[in-house]
Amino acid sequence: MKNYAIDIIVLPPKNIMRRCVKISRKFSHLDRYPFPLNLKDNLPHISLFFGVVSEKNLLKVAWVVKNIAAEYASLPLKLTRFNSDVMAGEPMHFLDLEITKKLRYLQNKIIAAATPLTSRQAEKKMFYIKPGEHFNPITKLWVKKYLKTSIGKKFSPHITLRTSKIKTIKLPINFNASALAIGHFGDKCTVRKILYKAILK
Repeated sequence: MKNYAIDIIVLPPKNIMRRCVKISRKFSHLDRYPFPLNLKDNLPHISLFFGVVSEKNLLKVAWVVKNIAAEYASLPLKLTRFNSDVMAGEPMHFLDLEITKKLRYLQNKIIAAATPLTSRQAEKKMFYIKPGEHFNPITKLWVKKYLKTSIGKKFSPHITLRTSKIKTIKLPINFNASALAIGHFGDKCTVRKILYKAILK
């Protein structure tokens, strides 16, 4: 039975995604990120949950996402600042989001419902990796440790810009999320394919 390394995510609206893609493309040739963000197979996103799901349980996790999404007539979000960190030995830049009660509640709901249906035991074959593409093994560790490093007081919602350079844009930026989704993980927390999406109305 096939297993998938997944990221349950919030998708920004297309205009916000395009701005992130533009930043990533503009500077990708200047650094170590030859695969910038795009709207096809490296999507800008906000992570809420990492895990591994079996083919059998994927539909159940999709129902979780669908039912939780149905509770939200809207999900207002705010990009507040640029941030940076070193990930897998490489500098990365992010757009941080304001942590609202609504966003924290959303993550808590997803964790409570999705954790029993998933595991943290990720292997390379579970990720979306095309032939010839690089895969950093630390990606498996991030999935394994997510519930210890990225929830509760350690929750740090952001959009990874997939570049070590930055172009200043005026902040804050307010927007409404467009969807909750299940993304198929690629190298270093990239979302390469949408396995399920629930539109927020």
